[in-house]
Amino acid sequence: MSEREALTLDIGDLAVWTLRDIGDEAAIALANRHYSKEVRGGRTIGGPGFRLVFVTPCERAVWISKKHSPNVKAARVLADGYHHGTYRCAMFRNESPLLSSALIREAMALTERRWGPASHGWQTYVDAAKVRSVNPGFCFKMAGWTADGWRGSKLSLVARAAI
Repeated sequence: MSEREALTLDIGDLAVWTLRDIGDEAAIALANRHYSKEVRGGRTIGGPGFRLVFVTPCERAVWISKKHSPNVKAARVLADGYHHGTYRCAMFRNESPLLSSALIREAMALTERRWGPASHGWQTYVDAAKVRSVNPGFCFKMAGWTADGWRGSKLSLVARAAI
């Protein structure tokens, strides 16, 4: 995508998200400040697979939706903990005054408008050791997600949602 595409839903009079390229400078800057970003300073964000990168018009929040490519082996998909029909929030960072739970719901709706319904719901991971919250994943819970348990050595909270 060479130009910014306006895929927006509104909260009041504010356009909530714009669809950006995986190499968008504002998206990369926000991603570089996210705890999950392992390699900082790269030219793209989101890793392999299909990605949608949303940034707020004020460029103070980023959301990355991901889904596996159909040619990814089933064993890898299941080892990752989700099916081909599951969409993943690969990253969410909000430095804006907008309510995080509202941004999450809008990003999910825009993703499903673009890709169709997530037949196996949504998934994300929240690393409780790396967030400054007594209630890790609270904004996701407020957006209707439910905790699916703890997984891995980093105590990652697995949250799931259906839209």
